[in-house]
Amino acid sequence: KGASTLLRTHDAVVRAMPFTLLREVQLDASLELQAEKMLAIRELGYGTNAKMMVGFSSRPWYGLGSNGASYSDLPHHQATWETNPINGTATRGILTDYSSGTRGANLKSGNVQAEASRFLQDLDLVYPGALVAATVQNHKYVAFLEHWPSNPLAKGSYTCYTPGQFTTIAGNEGKSVGHLYFAGQHANSFYVWQGFMEGACLSGIDAAHEIL
Repeated sequence: KGASTLLRTHDAVVRAMPFTLLREVQLDASLELQAEKMLAIRELGYGTNAKMMVGFSSRPWYGLGSNGASYSDLPHHQATWETNPINGTATRGILTDYSSGTRGANLKSGNVQAEASRFLQDLDLVYPGALVAATVQNHKYVAFLEHWPSNPLAKGSYTCYTPGQFTTIAGNEGKSVGHLYFAGQHANSFYVWQGFMEGACLSGIDAAHEIL
């Protein structure tokens, strides 16, 4: 607690935090992390994706021949899908507003109503009637925004190689160093399930196998 220091001795250690957080940890020289490992920790790219779920009192996209999946280059709409189509009804639906790039980075998790309003204005151009169909309770849109870039436990969405990182970092993220092992979606191979929950699970299994 506070500024106290705890010393522990372990036969093996698995670090499962994303590199966006690990790069803020002081890594002692005694760990003997190779240059390529340190490069991965310091510079591995992460996306700026965010997801905003918005509730609707009807599903106008079905009347327009769509299942809720949409794409555009509008300033406040990039991609959507229906969040829970199985439980959707004629009077209830949820769309996920999926954002990335500059828009994803700039969304404000503390100002969900304004973000939802901007999104719905553009969504109404894609699905006419969506703005009117958006659920309002107590004069507020029913919406939830998960903004991964500003989440203090993530500071990014998932791995996203920047130019040059396929040849300088790819494959080094999950490599163990001595008795120090790495897990998390970033520690799985890009060519398997990196960036997905499955990759995180597989990386944990790989680390466990190495330790055993």
